[in-house]
Amino acid sequence: MADKDERKITGGNRRLAKKRVQCLNEALSFVSSSVLADSLVLRKPLLRQAPKRYVPYYDDNEMTELIPTINDIVKYGLNPNWTETDNDKLLERNLVKIYDLYFDIEYNFDEKDFPDCEKTEYSKIRQNVTSNFKDFGLYKTILNINDIDNLSENEIGDALDDLTDIIIDLLEIKRRIENNSLADGLWFFELIFQSHTQEHILNLLNFMKQKNG
Repeated sequence: MADKDERKITGGNRRLAKKRVQCLNEALSFVSSSVLADSLVLRKPLLRQAPKRYVPYYDDNEMTELIPTINDIVKYGLNPNWTETDNDKLLERNLVKIYDLYFDIEYNFDEKDFPDCEKTEYSKIRQNVTSNFKDFGLYKTILNINDIDNLSENEIGDALDDLTDIIIDLLEIKRRIENNSLADGLWFFELIFQSHTQEHILNLLNFMKQKNG
């Protein structure tokens, strides 16, 4: 098998992914308008252009953990009162896995037009998350950690909202992989992680660390 670096050939991609970015914006707008506390996300502008393309190359072994890891997280939003030993540790481990898998993303941008994304019901997922993590709640966070002289500007975060938003993002990644294509799912993974999921994961992991000691 050829070395990965030999197979990856970059090429310009000036094609604007308008429909997909519009779909992404609608999804993020829906989520952020549902919960007022979710004010920390989307500080970075969304990419308006599809990432650079690569010559088709997939080593499915590199992403074999993605869907199982997604399933291990989204079950807390799809099932109420999920009975499992030490939910906190299992959730923490799988959140770290998702973070790690992000750095393995490579794909050939899929030029096909796919159906519009599906809106997931925020309130139902949050209700299930609440039943599975009864000690999750609000927390204080610093607005700008680089502004060391400002000791007064803090914000309130919500661990339930963090996990709910993470689950909604992961469900859409899974839906795209299973119904559209692997490339479309990984494209969305890269885009939504940078602009939304990453900050929720970091906030939630920090909350869990502070809560559990």
